[in-house]
Amino acid sequence: MLHSRGGDSRVLAALKVVSTATATILLIEDHRRTRRFLADNLAADGYEILEAESAEDAERMIASEFPDIAILDLGLPDRDGLELLQDVRGSDRVAGRFDPDIPILVLSGRAGELDRLRGFKRGCDDYLVKPTGS
Repeated sequence: MLHSRGGDSRVLAALKVVSTATATILLIEDHRRTRRFLADNLAADGYEILEAESAEDAERMIASEFPDIAILDLGLPDRDGLELLQDVRGSDRVAGRFDPDIPILVLSGRAGELDRLRGFKRGCDDYLVKPTGS
């Protein structure tokens, strides 16, 4: 299920960025199998993949690797993904460590409407719900 902030130009920009074979995607996901599945599939489509399994790793990579887009899980072991999202969005463009305009897509098992609203309120560009069950 996909929800986006209607008319947001960052969503359109993100789609343009990831449509190029040289785009770099940062996957922020603590579950190794999920992260590997996403990384393998996106790499097969020609994207360069960076992987972070914690908020600390993600902060370091956003500040030093300059990914074109980030896919963020909310349930990280060291910090809530919403806090990371809020820190990135609140960063000063000139003096801060992060680009506050990096497109960030939340990919979470949290499917409730309140969860989605929290994500959009803190600045995610899209909110995708992970499929559950097998």
